[in-house]
Amino acid sequence: MAHPQLSVGAVPKLANGTSEGPLTLQVLGVKRMQNAQAQQDRYRLLLSDGEYSHSCMLATQLGELVSNDTLKENSIVTLLDYISNQVQNKKVVIVLNLTVVQSNAEKIGAPLLFDKVVAGGGGPPAAQPGFATAPANNGPGAYGAPPAANPPVLYGGGAPPNPGANAYGGGGYGAPAAAAGYGAPNAPYGGHPAPAQQQQRAPANPYGQPGQQFRGAGPVARNEAPAGIMPINALNSYQNRWTIKARVTNKSEIRRYSNARGEGKFFSFDLLDAAGGEIRVVCWNDQCDRWEPVIEQGKVYMISKASLRNKRGNFNQTRHAFEIHLENSSVVELCNEEDDIPHMFFSFIKIGAVEDSPPGSMVDICGVVESVMDWTTITKRDGTDTQKRSVTLRDDTQRSIELTLWGKYANEPGDQLYNAHQAGLHPIVAVKSARVGDFNGKTLSTVGSSTVVIDPPEVPEAIQLRQWYDSGGATMAAEALSKPGGGRSDRRLTLAQIKDENLGMGDKPDWVQVAGAITFLRTENMYYPACSNKTAEGRQCNKKLHDNGDATWSCERCGGNFEPEFRYMLNFQLSDHTGEAWVTAFQEQGVEIMGRSAAEIKDMRDSLGENEFSAYMQDLNFRHYLMKLKITNETYNDETKLRTSVVTVAPPNFVTEGKVLLDMIGKLERGEPVYARPQPQGGQQQQQQYGAGAAGYGGGAYSGYKQQTPPHQAQGGPGGYHGQAGQSAGYANQNQNQQLAGTGGQDRFW
Repeated sequence: MAHPQLSVGAVPKLANGTSEGPLTLQVLGVKRMQNAQAQQDRYRLLLSDGEYSHSCMLATQLGELVSNDTLKENSIVTLLDYISNQVQNKKVVIVLNLTVVQSNAEKIGAPLLFDKVVAGGGGPPAAQPGFATAPANNGPGAYGAPPAANPPVLYGGGAPPNPGANAYGGGGYGAPAAAAGYGAPNAPYGGHPAPAQQQQRAPANPYGQPGQQFRGAGPVARNEAPAGIMPINALNSYQNRWTIKARVTNKSEIRRYSNARGEGKFFSFDLLDAAGGEIRVVCWNDQCDRWEPVIEQGKVYMISKASLRNKRGNFNQTRHAFEIHLENSSVVELCNEEDDIPHMFFSFIKIGAVEDSPPGSMVDICGVVESVMDWTTITKRDGTDTQKRSVTLRDDTQRSIELTLWGKYANEPGDQLYNAHQAGLHPIVAVKSARVGDFNGKTLSTVGSSTVVIDPPEVPEAIQLRQWYDSGGATMAAEALSKPGGGRSDRRLTLAQIKDENLGMGDKPDWVQVAGAITFLRTENMYYPACSNKTAEGRQCNKKLHDNGDATWSCERCGGNFEPEFRYMLNFQLSDHTGEAWVTAFQEQGVEIMGRSAAEIKDMRDSLGENEFSAYMQDLNFRHYLMKLKITNETYNDETKLRTSVVTVAPPNFVTEGKVLLDMIGKLERGEPVYARPQPQGGQQQQQQYGAGAAGYGGGAYSGYKQQTPPHQAQGGPGGYHGQAGQSAGYANQNQNQQLAGTGGQDRFW
């Protein structure tokens, strides 16, 4: 098979960093570098020009060529960009960019290792200016010619060298005249023997420089000249002097941490340069105080004298293998506006491709807004509250997916999206760095480094998607990758179903949505004095204070006296058409129900008479709300009780409620279950299934729970709300080979 011509003398140029154009070389070997701390695989290549070979490192961003078997042994490649550094008296070459010309080729030539040839004082790797070159001579005794009849005369004169001398009869290639090396002016090619003292001289520097030693000559001056602007993609751990010029695309808030070494804080910002390279900069403690007020999102900066460290993949979603840490000596300079540096770089994938993306991966998505839910408040594990908002996106792959906006994104741009959707608009949304989830199908969610842009003006994918949607895409059906009813509070139930299905009695809490009215508000213990002290994590304590009896309040957790902040702890009876339940509402939900803060209600109770306050409380009863409830259980004194608390509460939207009721009526007309249980997820090892039914909620005869345990089956009767007449199998344990089936109908609601 014909192969491309390799670049003559490419390896010496590569090692010395003197090449000014592309080099065509052959890959003789590919080896994966062992580094347990590296987030991505790195590889070492052995490159050959047919005469010499040299070991090089492959940049991290090119590792995919090896993993997909495009770059392999004997491949012919063209080097487009590389750097050559001197590290501990060794030349280290890093390949930054290359193209594979031919993947399958035969080995060309019998190349020698360039480093060994140079270290051993071998033949000249390439003719260089300033060094003598041997004249053409093919007679006896010439280089490469048959030996002469007389005793051999070395090239450059002299007797055979000692083991430490150059194989060519003296000093190294291009050595000074005293060494009488190959091509030296005082020792003609094929000339006379040299004096004995020249034979014993140690070989000179192989690069033609005097073999002079600098020990004791004093310190070497450091090169303080400013480094040139380097592309972000070229940054690597083998360089300690670099300067980058990039735009801040995202800036995080200050975050605090506490570990065994103490407490601290940090913030980070992401950079994008003109070549599309991305990297994250992290500032810790003192550097956080120094640079956080200075750095502005959207501005262009020049950064130098900082350190590079391996990024932590769990916290850093940029494409670079490293991250920058600013230090005391770091320099950050604000630059004028640069038009060639983009404000944002997207690497979009289609929504249909998210289905094959692994959970936890980060993707860039562009989609049309189909629906926007109102924001809700949830309590995180650390006790703090945050907001979330669900947005449904779709694109021209006829797929839709749920995007959850967390924290600040729920308000901005969440409020803007919500208002646009309420006005009947369907804006285009571009999301950078959205995290893929697999809870009930595929979902997307924002993280701290995400960027959400509404109707981006200069993004071709957004323009194309708008044209598709306006020209008929809006009428096409879209398959949802996010399963309905999968969210914690998405399933709409009645109060009777909560009891009938034993919700909240498992190991994990259940989250449901209920429409009902408050029929009784308990006026005792409506609020409590909460500690207003800020903890080390920056959140409020909220522990109940104790009255010291002298107009002061003490907190056992914080160990001091603090001013109380009265917070709600309401207990009320919630009712709908199927039953009633006692529910607890805390601060934010209590304000929504009461219409006033807890402190205002306390003042009202203290100032008003009992009859006036009772009248105010009576007026709050029989008001209808749409509530999201958290149902769990707690055990006290060996007695298990069900606890139901309000997560969100809002007055009903009658337009939305009307659509929900119409949907329920349609299900009744079609004979479908109105409040269907969600389909369970999992394999065949364990399945939960209700059998076919004949009539009523869930159908007639049904068999219950199926597990791979010894067979045991209960039977009852079919029909009715839960199968009231005839046979119905209750909860049953059956082997895998046994099938559960009802006796009538086709409705299967689990």
